Amino acid sequence: RLRIARQMITESVLLALMGGALGTVLAFWGVDFLVAVSGDNLPPTAQLKIDATVLAFTLGISVLTGVLFGFAPALRTMRVNLSTSLKEGGRSVGETAQRNLTRSILIVAESAVAVILLIGAGLLVRSLIKLQHTSPGFDSKNVLTMRLDLPDLKYPSEEKTTSFFQQLETRIGGLPGVESTGMITELPLSGQPNDIPYYVEGRPPESQSLGGDFRFVNAQYFQSLRIALLRGPIFTDAEVLRSDKVIIISELLAKEAFPNEDPLGHRLAMGMGDLGFFEIIGVVGDIRHRELESEPLPAMYMPSFKRSWMNIVIRAQGDPSYLAAAVRKEVKAIDPDQPVASVKPMDEWLAISVSSHRYRTLLLALFALIALILASTGIYGVMAYSVTQRTHEIGVRMALGARRFDVLKLVVQQGMLLVDIGLVLGILGAVALTRVM
Repeated sequence: RLRIARQMITESVLLALMGGALGTVLAFWGVDFLVAVSGDNLPPTAQLKIDATVLAFTLGISVLTGVLFGFAPALRTMRVNLSTSLKEGGRSVGETAQRNLTRSILIVAESAVAVILLIGAGLLVRSLIKLQHTSPGFDSKNVLTMRLDLPDLKYPSEEKTTSFFQQLETRIGGLPGVESTGMITELPLSGQPNDIPYYVEGRPPESQSLGGDFRFVNAQYFQSLRIALLRGPIFTDAEVLRSDKVIIISELLAKEAFPNEDPLGHRLAMGMGDLGFFEIIGVVGDIRHRELESEPLPAMYMPSFKRSWMNIVIRAQGDPSYLAAAVRKEVKAIDPDQPVASVKPMDEWLAISVSSHRYRTLLLALFALIALILASTGIYGVMAYSVTQRTHEIGVRMALGARRFDVLKLVVQQGMLLVDIGLVLGILGAVALTRVM
């Protein structure tokens, strides 16, 4: 008995080690694939690699799996009644029922887990599709963006900074195919937040707890991104050059600070009032500035070229990519030493904004697919073994007149009953999973 049990455990461990070895080979490919599709979704310090620790874990888990799943049949073998087993058809009803119950539980569990993962992946895919169709509040088509950071030593005064960006606006606007040239200090969806508290003039500051995103723009910014102008005019070129104390607010800020009155003509104090008071001259539509899956925040726009950094937003008549070289040339014409960074279409910023969601969806979809393959393989293996064990019974049924179709129907019905139970349990588990998600 001990030798037979040892043989069963040995065979089980060998199978588990072979599976672990094959899984390790697949993992090498899988890690390369995950790194390739991760983009910027992995932290800079994260290093996905197969090292000695991973290999030791794989070896240990493989051996443990082989021992555990080999020990159960080995233990059953050591308890078998030899005289009963040697008789033809000598399995006891209780023993057969116990084996069938174990196999049934395996089929149900595999089906339930696969259903849970598949539903979770399906929900994330649907969420991703809805997210990709979410309007950011502006038109990203045919828009090229780039960032310029002017060095303080070379541009120590606001006059020099203003002169540089004014020249650049004029030069880019004269390029063939350019409809408008917008500029903004913090570009939407680029991970450049800049929020600041404010209060409304004429109200006690201590009674107000207001805040919003704070940006400097030029006169053509709203036109370049086609942000809806709801009330009032946009900035003039003169207001931008003088950095006038005027402001355009978003619709959400208008509702927050002036729920029952016209915001035009009111003045806002930025911060603790150290930046002065800005008169509201217009209201524009809300945009999703930080990421596509987050709600819009209150926003304020001021006219100015005086900041030493600006994101250029160029609307082209067609594909904007061809403008990159021409714009770089215009920058060099003003300052040969000035670098240009983050040159990419606005559509790419949109794609980056949902990349982490897309990555999570891809991972769960892959896990769900693997679970489905494992469940299908496991169901096939268990059912095939079950049919093999019932060869004598099937022979008796056919001898008594059962057709091949009748036998096939019997096996499929019994198998599908277990799968259906797994589906029900999987749906119930998925309901709990969706609440967590």
